[in-house]
Amino acid sequence: MSFEKSQNIALIEFSERQHDIIYPQILLLNNLFENVFLWINTKTALDESLIEGKVCIQKVDFYNRKIRLNFIRNFNNISEKYNINNVILNNAQGIFARDFILKFLFRKINIYGILHDTDKLKNSFTQKLISLKIKKYFVLNDFVKDYCNKNFKNYKIESIYPCFINKKIREFLNEDSINSDIITICIPGEIDQNRRDYKFLLNIISKNEIPENIKFIFLGTAVDDKGFEIINYIKRNNLENKIRTFSKFIPEKLYYKTIFESDIIATLIHPGLRYYTSYKEAKISGAYLSALSFKKPLLLYEDFNKIEDFKEVSFFYNKNNFIDIINQIAQNKEIISIKEKAYLKLHKLDLNYQIMNLKRALNC
Repeated sequence: MSFEKSQNIALIEFSERQHDIIYPQILLLNNLFENVFLWINTKTALDESLIEGKVCIQKVDFYNRKIRLNFIRNFNNISEKYNINNVILNNAQGIFARDFILKFLFRKINIYGILHDTDKLKNSFTQKLISLKIKKYFVLNDFVKDYCNKNFKNYKIESIYPCFINKKIREFLNEDSINSDIITICIPGEIDQNRRDYKFLLNIISKNEIPENIKFIFLGTAVDDKGFEIINYIKRNNLENKIRTFSKFIPEKLYYKTIFESDIIATLIHPGLRYYTSYKEAKISGAYLSALSFKKPLLLYEDFNKIEDFKEVSFFYNKNNFIDIINQIAQNKEIISIKEKAYLKLHKLDLNYQIMNLKRALNC
């Protein structure tokens, strides 16, 4: 398939998640298509004021089964009316994506999908059904693509990097608000002990003298009782002067402002966690995208030093030397600048590079 810019494309997100990669995708798609249509869940936290570019946005209560199925039934008419030749499913897994795919299994429309957990290709019957129509899957880092090419050779898979901060977001970011005396280490994402080893960090902070100029931020809210236990532990042990937490929904602008004002992004993905192996091979953490988008150094467990994109822009540690790494950073903030400058070598993060990369992927 080759397309002219007169063709149109739809981006669809059935769930309330993964909205963070919609902003940069709109930026990419506006450079390739005449018109971009976006359908999102009514419950998404997407802030429309932060979207740069021309896009027609429709919010649908996709969690309402009747409304969702009605949308799927009518989408063929919608696509014909607006000359939508291509569709990207922002999350090409799960029963919502399956229902959509089955409706268009024998219709002439190109459907692509972003696969957030590539291990679904192993033994998920639902994913097998989705794959019947998906023209090509997109994953969000080259290391995930390499994993797929090794383990899932029957699928067409490309990597894209939706790692751009558009002008609308940059407009409200103010460098003057950054405290140059404090080094802030931010851990983005919901407080979920299955995904991030918060207990490890709390134990380190409780048992060691953390440098005065080091502060941590848990940039997310608790999702379950274990998450609330972590918040309560911080309060009980008077660690609030070292760790900033949030008790309620974090608006998009505050989220991006906090990332922007942070010095380092940490993931706390350690051996022993439920999804540890997956995050090394089969999927990415949203923290990676935040770091790559804002060109912030990463603080990663040493096993991740094999991933090409992270080698020069990250501080690596193990459970025995974590406090030593923190002390080194606290004593010499210049090493943060060195990691930031290393991003200049990652040419794949250039907007024009990714526009051409996506164009090539869609033309294959």
